[in-house]
Amino acid sequence: MPTTKSLDQHLETIKNIQIKNKNYSEALHRLCKIRRKFQKQNNLDKELNKIKKIREKIKNLRYNERIKNEKISFFRECPNSIRKDISLTAKKIRRDGYSFGEIDKLIFRKYKVKFTSHLWKNVKYVKMTESGLKRYQKKIYNNRIKASSISGKINRDSGHLKKMRKVALEACVKKARERIPQSSKEMTKEKVRILGHCLFDGGLSYKKKGYNAIFYSNNSNKLINQFKNDMKSVYGLKPTDIREREDGNKQIRYCCIAAVEDLYQIIGKTNSKKLPDFIFSLPKSWKILFLKTFWDDEGCVCYNDFIDSKNRKHINRAVEAFVADDIIRAKLNKLHNDIGIETRIWREKIIVSRIENLRKFSKLINFSSGIRVSYPKSKWDGMEKRRVLEMALGTMRVS
Repeated sequence: MPTTKSLDQHLETIKNIQIKNKNYSEALHRLCKIRRKFQKQNNLDKELNKIKKIREKIKNLRYNERIKNEKISFFRECPNSIRKDISLTAKKIRRDGYSFGEIDKLIFRKYKVKFTSHLWKNVKYVKMTESGLKRYQKKIYNNRIKASSISGKINRDSGHLKKMRKVALEACVKKARERIPQSSKEMTKEKVRILGHCLFDGGLSYKKKGYNAIFYSNNSNKLINQFKNDMKSVYGLKPTDIREREDGNKQIRYCCIAAVEDLYQIIGKTNSKKLPDFIFSLPKSWKILFLKTFWDDEGCVCYNDFIDSKNRKHINRAVEAFVADDIIRAKLNKLHNDIGIETRIWREKIIVSRIENLRKFSKLINFSSGIRVSYPKSKWDGMEKRRVLEMALGTMRVS
């Protein structure tokens, strides 16, 4: 049976070896083993309390050492006194109407502790004050808190918090709908461009109770700015954020449920897009505008040499674009024919070839200035696509 003397010997070993060398994690590990050993015995409450006090002391030493060295601590590793202080601070901040993200940042700034995984557990039943609820709703109105961060947790809440979240979400949606002008329902050139970009290099994320967004990605600053101006003109919105993706493209994003709902009724979600039939009844100039967004987003110029199986040299000149959806591909093919440009479909590509068609394409549609080839293996990498097309047309002869 373990004795007090054996416990003192263990603690002396921990003190001399681990604490002096500042190896606090190892000290806590050894202390945990000793505690389990003593827990198996009866009537050793005094010894267990002594182990508990030593454990808290080591945790305090480790926490202070990490603060001194500007290192991050985790909530579960902190001493009980610090954990209690953090929990009380988080609850107080929550009552004042702060979101989870804001609480996490404030806790980290003050204590240098990662609190994220324990945040929900500590503050989920905290009731906001009246002024706190007003602050929270005001942040939602100003797009500071995502609707998804409210609606995603409604089913897991209960009582006051559940009711508050539902009220906040309804207020958020109502305010968003009020911000959108009534004229946004009308079809304009700017809206045709928005529809085109959302169909091709952009998309929609739409959930009635969740994350709603319009996004568009491209490596051309000119097209990103054009999309930004069109959204401002049609919906009166400023972008939620503009960021650079890992592939080098820029992505512009708008989180406004009213604008998302309007576009969703026309083209559908990202994973189930549809090309609306009313496009065929638009004026020819608007059809050309729509097709220009398609070629700017998806198109590429083929201008290269190749040798056939009979060792004869040929020059390939064409513009082509990949379209995965069969229905959209067929409709785009028909739309080109409506404006007098013959296209052919090969596998999942729409191709414009032959000199007459390429000249019509260059005259009517063409690529926007500033759209460059972004394919490292191509000899035209970095050159404007419209310039490559001009070079290809310059070397073609009428048969």
